[in-house]
Amino acid sequence: MSDLERGYAIFRKIFGDALGSHLADQFSGPAGGFNHTVMSRIAPEIWERNNVDIRTKVLCAIGLFTAIGRDEVKLFMRAAMIHGCSRAQIEDVLLLAGLESGFPNAAAAAQLLDQAEDEQRRFEADHGR
Repeated sequence: MSDLERGYAIFRKIFGDALGSHLADQFSGPAGGFNHTVMSRIAPEIWERNNVDIRTKVLCAIGLFTAIGRDEVKLFMRAAMIHGCSRAQIEDVLLLAGLESGFPNAAAAAQLLDQAEDEQRRFEADHGR
């Protein structure tokens, strides 16, 4: 398997087949470029490690993106849904992130959770799931 194929496989593992392939297509780029390097080298090296299960990694990513106030949290909320996490579990992570890093970012992420659920429902409807 090529490095780039490993990257595609990781995106599908994190975000499910349809969304993962869609995101990987957007994120890949010319060989040697930033996106290509992340996609083919950095992401697989980190996400393929097996010491922590994928659901836990996704929930950690939600906590981290919440803590630093990044909208990318929505993608990982969608990944959590794909991996069977409930809204209550995601909200627990938001509350913990808020407690430890500040509630303004957690409140903003909580608003993004509604958007993430809507986006995931529309994506699944459009892609036959």
